[in-house]
Amino acid sequence: AVVSTQSTGIQINLSKVSNNTENTPRSVNPHVMTKKRKLREKVYRPDRPEYLQSLITEFTESSDLDVRLQVAANLANFAYNTLNHEHLIKLNVVDLFLDLLEDDALLLRRFGVSGLANMAVNSSCVEQIKKHLELVTSLLHTTSDAETVISSLTLLYYIFRKLGKSCIALQFETIQQNFEKIESPAVLKRAKNLMEVLKSY
Repeated sequence: AVVSTQSTGIQINLSKVSNNTENTPRSVNPHVMTKKRKLREKVYRPDRPEYLQSLITEFTESSDLDVRLQVAANLANFAYNTLNHEHLIKLNVVDLFLDLLEDDALLLRRFGVSGLANMAVNSSCVEQIKKHLELVTSLLHTTSDAETVISSLTLLYYIFRKLGKSCIALQFETIQQNFEKIESPAVLKRAKNLMEVLKSY
């Protein structure tokens, strides 16, 4: 079975990144908007490694959940572009994503597995991730968050493709039970398609 990497890469809508779980309106912080514009401007600049390091420093030093969510989402999106992988690997961002899988915040877990799914197109990252597959399977077996499910299945697709299905045991029935809580028909269809691909290995 073949799945296009273009269709399985994970990109995060930064405009929706917030710990505001009730989705109530919030005032727009002009400083945050300026930071987002600067982020877009710096994507292809030669000082990219330094900028990525500044993001990691901001994440590790901040105790503000909204700041950590924004930075984690940015890092996951940077991982979508394979041109950034060399820098992200050197900065140990894969370890950061793995740590997020055990975080108490749902969105940080979501962004962690999304980042790993994007990094898993890189063989060296797969070798690193495979040592912690129990974190991925535990997340997948217990979550009903639609985007986390999609990212987890996408990550396992890349793992299976490079290492084979025997590297991990999945409880497909448990995962499918969690599908019942996914409200979006489009997301549910994508999740089921990814599950069928995994079963076919």
